[in-house]
Amino acid sequence: MESLLEKVFNALKPPRKANCGIRGFAPSPSLAAARAGAAVAAAVLAALAVHGCGGVPGPLSDGAATSTVLVSWTFADGRSCAEAGVTVVRVRVGRRDGASASIVYGCLMGFGRAVEAPPVEPGRWTLLLEARGGGGVTLYRAETEVDVPDPADDALGVVVPLVLAFTGGG
Repeated sequence: MESLLEKVFNALKPPRKANCGIRGFAPSPSLAAARAGAAVAAAVLAALAVHGCGGVPGPLSDGAATSTVLVSWTFADGRSCAEAGVTVVRVRVGRRDGASASIVYGCLMGFGRAVEAPPVEPGRWTLLLEARGGGGVTLYRAETEVDVPDPADDALGVVVPLVLAFTGGG
């Protein structure tokens, strides 16, 4: 039985042609397989960037109940993700004792709509968003303090819309 990876790999294989090379060069089957493998790897990496690298990380908690923090972003200059050159946004929550967790979303995932930050226990947390371009350079940034309620008092958690300011690419 063919695995899912094999199905994807076989679907990406170019069809065999009698003369598909340039100037008489016909790529070997191993070259075609390498190209298909690279295409699969690129598709997987793109999916991870768009879907937040496998989901929200585990909670920042010492066993206490955690609350949900939802965050959304826009850019102070009114640009869209594409216009701003932003591909991903890193959402980080941290507290004074150094505990922190982060998750990376494709820019469009939280642009004007809410996505989950890593779950945290009730208390005061720092929320940091960094919008990054193709080379990993931080182009926009926002940071704020958030009071996260006890889930027993407020089952809905907290929603934080942030406006990210241009950093100048540094």
